[in-house]
Amino acid sequence: MLIRRLLAIALLFGCLPTNAAEHAAEGTPLVRLAEIGPWPAISAMIGYRGRLWFVNSVKYRNHNSADLYSYNPATGKTRYEAHLFSQDAGEPTIHRGLLYWPFEDARGSVGRGEFMVTNTKSWRWGFLPEVRAFHVHAMASHKGALYAATSAWRAGLQRSTDGGISWKILYDHGNPSSQVSRIVALISAGGRLYAGLYARYRVGISLLRLEGGTLRPVKGWPNGVGALPLTAWRGQLYAINAASGDRALYRIEGDRIVRITAFNGRFVRDVAGTKEALWAITAYRGGGALWRSGNGLLWRKVQDFTGDRPVDIAVHGGRIYVGVIGRNKKGALFGTMSPQISEAIAPAPALPRRFGTRPAGPPAKLLGRLDSLMAEQKNYRGHGPEILKTLRALALYRSPAVGQALSERLGRPYPGAMQRMFGGQSRAPSARVARWYLLWGLAMNGQGRVPARLIGAPWTVKRNGAEKYLAAPPGAAWAAARLGQRDRATIGALIARLGRTGDPDWLEGDIFGALTVLTGQRLGYNRTAWRQWWRAQRKAKERH
Repeated sequence: MLIRRLLAIALLFGCLPTNAAEHAAEGTPLVRLAEIGPWPAISAMIGYRGRLWFVNSVKYRNHNSADLYSYNPATGKTRYEAHLFSQDAGEPTIHRGLLYWPFEDARGSVGRGEFMVTNTKSWRWGFLPEVRAFHVHAMASHKGALYAATSAWRAGLQRSTDGGISWKILYDHGNPSSQVSRIVALISAGGRLYAGLYARYRVGISLLRLEGGTLRPVKGWPNGVGALPLTAWRGQLYAINAASGDRALYRIEGDRIVRITAFNGRFVRDVAGTKEALWAITAYRGGGALWRSGNGLLWRKVQDFTGDRPVDIAVHGGRIYVGVIGRNKKGALFGTMSPQISEAIAPAPALPRRFGTRPAGPPAKLLGRLDSLMAEQKNYRGHGPEILKTLRALALYRSPAVGQALSERLGRPYPGAMQRMFGGQSRAPSARVARWYLLWGLAMNGQGRVPARLIGAPWTVKRNGAEKYLAAPPGAAWAAARLGQRDRATIGALIARLGRTGDPDWLEGDIFGALTVLTGQRLGYNRTAWRQWWRAQRKAKERH
């Protein structure tokens, strides 16, 4: 009887595992399953179609890295999937059987949030046309609709009922023009949609809930500057409230909000739940820890990460995975080593049709307007809003004629005066801005041609704090990939660019990403393997 009572108490407080999968995580420390570079962090993890997907990037500073990988628990193998033209990546979601991945800060920066969607076999690129937004921090599926958390300088929420083809604005956070606000987390929990607002300029309620068609503060939530990761477990919502000098985990129990005191001031980074337990990671500059709870209130540390800084925790197939900033300057994925039995997976659903509504009428008038706008220096101020509006409308035609017209305009002269971009953090000649916007329009149109010389153009741009560059090579590589431009000149220019002295470290990631799309080869960041592959292709062609 005494033993049974002790076991019951242990289970209540989350001290014992309740099945074999839990025992593997509880009794044996999580181990390094994969180490991915060249970037130091693994985050934004999500399970999709039998694999755990994640991002390898640089965290917490501006850097043009965002590569997607997947890990197969049945085989223990990791695969390079895709490159995002983005500064890091937002939190993904699964909607109608498809995986949507938002660009946290789209590199094209044409003033609209962007995302990619995949069924594992192919990818499609989309954007949110309704409001100015450089960032899409998170996406969520809720009651049959797709939601996106946007910001440029003001946080917003948009909804799509057709899988991302068209969007409606639901919320716009009215902060002062000199300040910044962002919605950094979305979750569907208990039949409600919650959003975590981050706004350092003010102290207030940062946990919002969709009510009456817009976001409203959750009554009783403590004041702070941000409500960050959100997790649902056993019908209750868990969220971390960030306030001055304090970062605490809370739980919403109906109308009651409970502060969880078990972490004693530790920096709680993220929370995730299996069927049997709730798990959390805490972090500090040199490491962190994994914690377990059987009831969400009482917690016990089960593993330390010395030298590895946890940044994300996720559940896939009933197992816990932790992504870290690795001690070896590469991102590392932690989990249990034992193989996981693969389950039958339904056929991949088809991707939605091309995103965006095609304009009415012939494009000739829009092309004339574009030429008129791009010829005058004044129209480039403030990121050229009228130029971009006209170019986006043209891109939605997705026609060969528009593609040819935009391609021809890449070689035309444009004003040369300098423009201040991205809040003054970057400067570029208007002619360079014009070419950058045209490359984006070509890529979105999906028809046309990028001159191979732009991929091979020398890198002469000075570094800036925003890490925003409108130089031709990265934009040309991305556009060529979106156009499916697989000719010998394009592939040769991409291969020749690898390892070029003077290029920024992230530019090679753009080249590897374009090569992957255009060739179907998954060679990742292996420069030698790409060159060997290209030599083999050329020799095979010579023999025939």
